Amino acid sequence: MSYEDNQTLVTIRRLLVSCWVDTTAISIRVTNGNVYLSGTLQRMTQDHREMLPGQLKRLDLSIRSLRDVHAIYYNFDNLAYSVFGTWTPIKKTTTIDISETDLSPPAPRPDA
Repeated sequence: MSYEDNQTLVTIRRLLVSCWVDTTAISIRVTNGNVYLSGTLQRMTQDHREMLPGQLKRLDLSIRSLRDVHAIYYNFDNLAYSVFGTWTPIKKTTTIDISETDLSPPAPRPDA
């Protein structure tokens, strides 16, 4: 990692912390000025509430305004960033593991 990429990574981490973003749930990688952010973007508060659209836009603009940043690639589990600069929540689909469900018939009652 070059010195510039390392300085960019440190600055991005500092920006995320200043917005109360849980940095333990995010992976940050900087390569030749390209920033890759992935994981789950959530606030580091008691209820882990979602970030507001205005906060997300300010965070994006703050990262893009850094001197050595050429491009940003987002791959969050809970939010999607469009080319138009809008953030949309990603709906989580729940799957049921069939091996965990009890499909056996009920046990006969002793008085029957």
